[in-house]
Amino acid sequence: MKQILLTLALLGTIASAARPDCGDFADRSKFYFDNQGNILSRFDVGTLTDAGLTDPATREYFRRLAAAFSYHGSQLIAMPLSVFGWSFVGRIDPREAQGTPFAALLEPGYLDKRLVANQQRLALYRSAGLPVADYIGTAFAILRINPNLNIYNPQDTHWTPDGAKIGSEAVAAQLVEINPQLKAALNTKHFDVKAGTFAYFKNSGWPYAIRKSCPNTTWTPLSETIRTAESVALDPVGLLDDEAAPSVVVLGSSYSSPILGFVPYLQKDLGTEVTNAGQSGGGTFGAIRDYFALDAAQPWAKLYIWEFPDTFLFPDTEFRQVLPLLLPSTEIERGSFTAPGSSIAYTPKSSGIAGSRYVAEVAFDKPQTRELSLTLTYTDHAETVQLTKARGSIPTQFLIELSGTTPLKTVTATFPSAAQGSVHVAIRQYDEAAYEADTTGN
Repeated sequence: MKQILLTLALLGTIASAARPDCGDFADRSKFYFDNQGNILSRFDVGTLTDAGLTDPATREYFRRLAAAFSYHGSQLIAMPLSVFGWSFVGRIDPREAQGTPFAALLEPGYLDKRLVANQQRLALYRSAGLPVADYIGTAFAILRINPNLNIYNPQDTHWTPDGAKIGSEAVAAQLVEINPQLKAALNTKHFDVKAGTFAYFKNSGWPYAIRKSCPNTTWTPLSETIRTAESVALDPVGLLDDEAAPSVVVLGSSYSSPILGFVPYLQKDLGTEVTNAGQSGGGTFGAIRDYFALDAAQPWAKLYIWEFPDTFLFPDTEFRQVLPLLLPSTEIERGSFTAPGSSIAYTPKSSGIAGSRYVAEVAFDKPQTRELSLTLTYTDHAETVQLTKARGSIPTQFLIELSGTTPLKTVTATFPSAAQGSVHVAIRQYDEAAYEADTTGN
């Protein structure tokens, strides 16, 4: 660690370059710009917080999420990713950082503190029942040996192929630890990774965000060339997978972009073909929602790798939209509406519809909208939830698990524009065996 700090400290006197002079990007307490093209957000430098992981309800949702995959005989491994702030020590100008969150990067032992915070956070995930790969710990071990290794692009903010390689190694190590039999069973093919063509991300990362928020700024982004990587199959073509179900599926963010190297390195380290269902801009749950919503009847894979930036909070409404996609359920009643206009209201016919055993569904006969507002009125309270699917395919179905313990009285759906065709509201009930396995772990 001292070697890393000493090496990076040589850059500490670099003066900062011009910054965008508009909006949040002009705020020195929110963003840091240096003259090497590096851009740092305040969210990247703070000590990792528990982000709700100490909340018993959130921990229970994580446990249920992992249990849902286990119910289908699949292994889930999550890999929370730190963005590049923790590797930024030594590139901060003390004169500019004074009085801002970025001054933390100048404190002695900052990286050691960040590593400890990461281990504490991973312990919270694991105690909640979620298997997690330790990307940061693996990266720190490698950086101690090679402190000059560039594992993140300076301005685009995504990892380089070297960072993606570390991510793959962390996943493989976690799989060996928790399920060595699966690791051995997957290892049937041979892949290598080679450097791909260079790319320039004109419409992603900070440059895109700045141009969008500050269209008239005089700030010019770094002309950044992105290193890429691609997979090379070493086996004869006849040995490639022809199975109906994929062996491994990546449910990731933009870090799982096909050109950045994560999937190619996974194929090499796991010895099997990997299906990439990553979704740029999908946040924590976007890829999961899109993958399982496209075809609920698709065969389940042996291993799912859930990669997500560890900068998001985990509201219960996100879990309550994902779990109905993972657990089988049966429709018990529905109401249909023709040319419903801007909103519909449905009153359940059955009594005693209460608790997380039940799911409310709003479905269209054709794709129409990426979002709707759903108000669930119970006997003692009401909640309004924005159901949004910002990326991927336009959905025809929105689902959410009920909350609380009191009976549901009304389901009201409001659309951003008048709905066309037919819409139905249904109440679904989880299949008994699946629900018991998910909620009790048995």
